[in-house]
Amino acid sequence: MARIEFWGGVGVIGSSKVLIHDGGHRVLLDLGLDIPRGSDLFRSPAALPRGRELSARLRVGAAPAMAGLYDPAALDPGDPLGEPAEPAAVFISHPHIDHVGLAGFLRADIPAYASPDAIALLRALDHGGETLPGPRDFSSAETSWRRMPAGAAVQVGPIRVERLDVDHDVPGASGYRVTTSDGVLAFTGDIGSTAITRSDRGPSPMPSPAAMSWSPRAPRSASTSTSRRGPRRTWPATPRRPSTAAPT
Repeated sequence: MARIEFWGGVGVIGSSKVLIHDGGHRVLLDLGLDIPRGSDLFRSPAALPRGRELSARLRVGAAPAMAGLYDPAALDPGDPLGEPAEPAAVFISHPHIDHVGLAGFLRADIPAYASPDAIALLRALDHGGETLPGPRDFSSAETSWRRMPAGAAVQVGPIRVERLDVDHDVPGASGYRVTTSDGVLAFTGDIGSTAITRSDRGPSPMPSPAAMSWSPRAPRSASTSTSRRGPRRTWPATPRRPSTAAPT
C-alpha cells in the first residue's frame, strides 16, 4: 500500500516536503527550508555553525528527520538517520529556498531531479556564491542535478513520476504527476505570480491552487503527528490503537 507523509508545508508558508512510500521505494517532492519568522531560532542575524547546519536544525525540529536521506558527513557522529534506508529519489519543483534549501545535505547516492531551467538557475546562483548549504557537490558528474524536461517520466520502483511545466515567478517551475500502486497524486508546487507571458497562446487557465490531490482506490483519512522526529501528517492514517496507547 502506498503511504504519503507530509514533513512540511502543512499550515505554514513554504517548507515543502512530501514523502511517498510504495513497494519498498520512496519519492520525495521538494526539500525546502522553513521561511524564518519572528520567533524562529535561525532568523537573521543568527548564524549556524559551519558544517553542523543540518544537525543543529535537527536538534530543534527545524529539519525533517527522515532516515537514509542525508549525507552522514552532515550529521552528528552515530546519528541513526545516516544509516541507509529504502531507495529514494528527490524531485524539486522550483529553485526557491523553501522548496530546495536542504538539497545540499542529500546523500550522494540519492538522485535529485529538476527542470533544465531550474538547474541552470541553481548553477548560476552557485557560481555567484549563493551555494546551497551542505556537503553535496552538485558540480560533480556523480552527484549533479539530473535534468528532467517537461513530459519526461522517471520510474522509482513501482512509482512513476512525470514532470509538467507550471506557471510561477521563477524559471523552471514544475509540477509532478506521481502514479503509485494505490492511485495518482498531483503535486503543483507553487503556482501563480508568473513574470512570463504567453501572448502566442493567450492567457493560460490556471488550476486550483490546492497543492495536493490524492486519487486512491479506497477512502483515506489523515492523521497528524506531533512528534519532533515524525512527519506532520500521514496518508492513509495509521489505524488507531486503544486510548491507553500513545498516538503515532
